[in-house]
Amino acid sequence: MDKFERLVNRKSNLTIKLVRSPSDHFGGFITGKTIYLNKNLSIQEQYQWLQEEIAHYDYTVGDIVDENTTDKRKQEHLARSKAMERTVTLDGLVYCFVHELWAPDEIADYFDVTDDYLRDCLENYATKRGSVFRYKDYYFDLRCGLNITKI
Repeated sequence: MDKFERLVNRKSNLTIKLVRSPSDHFGGFITGKTIYLNKNLSIQEQYQWLQEEIAHYDYTVGDIVDENTTDKRKQEHLARSKAMERTVTLDGLVYCFVHELWAPDEIADYFDVTDDYLRDCLENYATKRGSVFRYKDYYFDLRCGLNITKI
């Protein structure tokens, strides 16, 4: 069972539907307790979108599809940020370091995400925590990719 399937099983209070989309630009959206995902996307992209839509369920209020207000933009940003933190965790990055998974594609494979999404997640951490920060017994340096050092 991959991470997408495990997440679907953990969120039994939500209905997840894979739908055909005329555009690959459509990833997913949530209405009520139903999440619609583009079935044309890769399983990694569906997993990423599922994480974001679950974060919308957990953190946003109302219809924010049209990001025409500051509040709606903040809610969208919060949901994306929370989804990234849930998908690519700091503990998971430490696991990759300890198990000598150094290459971005290896790390992305470990998390079942695309290389681009991994980069976005690292940028999200840099924005929230700074380019260099301490987490547990490790220093993270995100200035040139991902560098982790055990303290």
